Amino acid sequence: ETGRAGLALIDTVDNVMREGCLIEVDEDQPAKRKRRAGVVNIMGADFTGSGEPDVLIGRDDGTVEIWREVLSGSPVLAYEVCLHESIRGLDAGYVTTGDYLEVIVSTYSGRVVALTPDASAADTTGAAAAAASGEVEGGEAQTRPDESPE
Repeated sequence: ETGRAGLALIDTVDNVMREGCLIEVDEDQPAKRKRRAGVVNIMGADFTGSGEPDVLIGRDDGTVEIWREVLSGSPVLAYEVCLHESIRGLDAGYVTTGDYLEVIVSTYSGRVVALTPDASAADTTGAAAAAASGEVEGGEAQTRPDESPE
């Protein structure tokens, strides 16, 4: 109900569990919303490439969050996006590229979305990549001498 999430640390040497941190939004956080929906999925991995584990949270309102610096006891919201429908599953892996750890999200209606830090993913049409390669000039596709126009 409060939208808070906790992190417990397990010490495999001493076989004990201790509290790591409590993730909740306060007035100093740059969150888009101060009130949080319930947590439906949570997982940990190094999404930010810092070498330290981050926490990925999926919420009932469709929000996906990545929290960094969780081991310090003062987690910081690193990324937040709202998919506008309840998150039903979260996972991570090298899916669309081998260079970046990506977040894979499934929603209530069955959508599957890959969230990637790869800047080229913002160019969904490939126009920027084509322009960089010289295949497109002035927004129009250019035919090569060995290709016939359709």
